[in-house]
Amino acid sequence: MLARDLDLPTVLPLVFGFYEHFGFPWNEGRKREVLSEILASPQVGRLWLVRYAGEAVGYALVIYFLSLEFDGRVAVLDEFFLEPRCRGKGLGGWVLRHLGDQLAGEGIEVIRLEVDERHPEAAALYAREGFRREPREIWSRRTGVNSGES
Repeated sequence: MLARDLDLPTVLPLVFGFYEHFGFPWNEGRKREVLSEILASPQVGRLWLVRYAGEAVGYALVIYFLSLEFDGRVAVLDEFFLEPRCRGKGLGGWVLRHLGDQLAGEGIEVIRLEVDERHPEAAALYAREGFRREPREIWSRRTGVNSGES
C-alpha cells in the first residue's frame, strides 16, 4: 500500500532497520525530512509500505527520473527492505511483481536498482524477478550539500 505522511512513525523504524543492516550513517531528522518531501511529491517518488499478516514489515522506495536513453520516465528502486523474519517466504518477489504492475500502469517501462555485492541473496531475488546486471557501474560524488549528514 502507498504510504502517506501519517505512516512516517511506522516507516521510520523500518528505514532505520535498512540503514543498520547496511551500516549506513543514520540521521533520523534528515530521513524524516526527505521522506516527508517524497510523500508530498508523488512526481518525485513513492513509498510503499509492505504489510504481512496485518503488520508493517518492510518498505519499497521508488524515485523517478527522465531518461533520454529509455525514452521517458524511469523508476529507481532506491531502497527495498523486508524484516529478516519475513525473507525467504516469497514476499520479496510478490512485492517486486506488484511494483512492476503499478509502475507499468503509470507508463513506466524500466525499473533500475543497485545491488550491494555483499548481499548475494538480494541479487538472487532480483535475478529471479527478471532484473539483469548491466555492463556499467554507478559512480557517485558528494557535492558538499549535506555531505556530513546521511
